[in-house]
Amino acid sequence: MKPVRIVQWSLSSCFFVYMLMVGLGNLLAWDINWGFVREVMSMSELPDNALKGRAIMSQTVQVLAYAVIIGIEFLSAFLFFVGSWRMWKLRRSSGKKFRQAGSWSVYGALLVFILFFLVFITAAGEYFQLWLSKSSGALQVAGRNTLISLALLLVFLQKDGDRG
Repeated sequence: MKPVRIVQWSLSSCFFVYMLMVGLGNLLAWDINWGFVREVMSMSELPDNALKGRAIMSQTVQVLAYAVIIGIEFLSAFLFFVGSWRMWKLRRSSGKKFRQAGSWSVYGALLVFILFFLVFITAAGEYFQLWLSKSSGALQVAGRNTLISLALLLVFLQKDGDRG
């Protein structure tokens, strides 16, 4: 197996485990993580300012948002799993077939990017002004995961030199 393929398969497998753990953590520690989502969306930790009118107080909308986050985490884990499984299965095939197998992982990495950049950095960080709260450490995690997902995309989109 070519080194690029080993790297792509390994990263996809590792990120399957990571996103599975993230999704399970949010699901199994619902109360802790739900409380964080509720605080962010209600902007309860922030000082009064003109932007506080953006707060979403509806518990239904907050729960729906949290469920969507968890769904994206599990969906990305599933995409990484399928990508890893297919890459392993087709590890000795042509470059074209291997790249098609890895496309599942590309979509998984794209979902991770969307989740951490659009949802956490953009929506939570900027729209809900998370950067002003005491819980702004979450933005560091989101930033780290955004950069990792971009690196994954770059690695997954590399060709291995096989023209087939």
